[in-house]
Amino acid sequence: MDPTILSRALGDGSNTIAKGVAKLYRGEKNKWVPIDAGLLVWHQDIDGFQWFKLLRTSDGKILLDEELYENFDATYKDGKTKNGTHPVHTFEFEDYVAAACFAKEGDANEFKSRMAVMAPK
Repeated sequence: MDPTILSRALGDGSNTIAKGVAKLYRGEKNKWVPIDAGLLVWHQDIDGFQWFKLLRTSDGKILLDEELYENFDATYKDGKTKNGTHPVHTFEFEDYVAAACFAKEGDANEFKSRMAVMAPK
């Protein structure tokens, strides 16, 4: 994604913690319902608050904008799809459980490794 588009979507002074192309799902009644796909960005804003934002890759439009809460890492789990082909991370937002299915193993590993040290405490 163009750095200018990314900067505009995240805001001035934003610090990217991790990012990767992913398809996001919402847990509803024992099944995963697709939300959208794009660039999932975990960033910290100028005030120190952390966010997960899902950006459309073509134009940077914000498709999801969720603030991370204290001890967010307590609900963060990593695994694989049912067939074991893609990394999937699950976590809780304020109103629902979500899952991110990453396109690349390296991007998923970046989220996982940074969660232990960077998640809000």
